[in-house]
Amino acid sequence: ARPLLNLGLQYVKSGRLDDAEALFRRALRLDPTYAEDCYADVGHLDIKKNMFEAAVEAFSSQLKINPQSGEAYSGLCVAYLKQQQLDRALQACKEAIKVGGGYAAEAYNNLSSVYRKLGRNEDAAKAAGRSIRLNPDFSAPYNNLGLLYAQENRTDAAETHFREAVNRDHGYTEAYSNLGALYIVTGRPAAAVSVLETGRKTDDPNNPGLHFNLGVARYLTGDYQGAVEEYDVLRGTDPGQAEKLLSVINGGKKG
Repeated sequence: ARPLLNLGLQYVKSGRLDDAEALFRRALRLDPTYAEDCYADVGHLDIKKNMFEAAVEAFSSQLKINPQSGEAYSGLCVAYLKQQQLDRALQACKEAIKVGGGYAAEAYNNLSSVYRKLGRNEDAAKAAGRSIRLNPDFSAPYNNLGLLYAQENRTDAAETHFREAVNRDHGYTEAYSNLGALYIVTGRPAAAVSVLETGRKTDDPNNPGLHFNLGVARYLTGDYQGAVEEYDVLRGTDPGQAEKLLSVINGGKKG
């Protein structure tokens, strides 16, 4: 089963998500002793596929096998957060922190995300800071702090923290997307194009937010054909974002 799981993880990295899931589920059938790892891998994969209810089911199955799994609680937090179920996300984060172990830094970062969504910015900053103290090389809390500072119009601090995030993880698509968005709103569309092009070479090259931001940046630099190309990408991945970008291209409200 282990070789199947390892191959599945390689498929995830190369974007073959359906093939990866088939391997994870095959491994589960072949050797139930790997069930905890299988459910964890399926849960993370479901989050990548925006199948958040399925992710909740997978991580809940993992918890039935290991009720002290910080990974499962952290995964549940992310899945609930993506569904805007903030109370459940908050509880899952607190359970992950209570369990401790190797997922504590991730749990505090997730807690920061929940607090930011709840408008509790001071608590969000403290949780992100705790995550960094636990693991200074973990990139996600720097991205979270960047979002907080951008929300407060502290653009220099936001840029610094987004850059800290991508410097620690060169494959961090969301941080590149956020940095590009910051450049757009601060009147630097050419810089946005540059950083977002780099983001296309990262772990999640089909990220809808990145393509939306790149489309807006191209439009603002006069590259209308490039903006249309990003719209075409979004039509197949996120029709809602595609429509927002189309309104920009057609001279509507800038996103």
